[in-house]
Amino acid sequence: MKGILSEGKLMKKTVYLIHFDKPYKHARHLIGVAYGDVAQHIKHSGSPLMRAVNDAGITWRIAQLWKNAPEDLEGKLRGRGDASRICPICLAQTDGKRPVTVRMEGEPIPG
Repeated sequence: MKGILSEGKLMKKTVYLIHFDKPYKHARHLIGVAYGDVAQHIKHSGSPLMRAVNDAGITWRIAQLWKNAPEDLEGKLRGRGDASRICPICLAQTDGKRPVTVRMEGEPIPG
């Protein structure tokens, strides 16, 4: 397992999925990676999307954590392009059925 060193300790990779309680423009989720404390990483990461969501007063929750994640997991999850299909909060709101994805006019449909 790869990781980074911090204060002599190997910090393992955690991939996270954040669910926004209201959409921010087209975004409903954020997938990211943290080494060490996820909450501290999110608070101090400086992600432009998270800054915008917070500035807009939108509340959010950590919906899923993949601890000790493989190196390529974040990229694979982002590449899917539809986090609502793996978000436990979205799935609970749709009784486990795959949520309907609303796309902007003219936006290509993946797959």
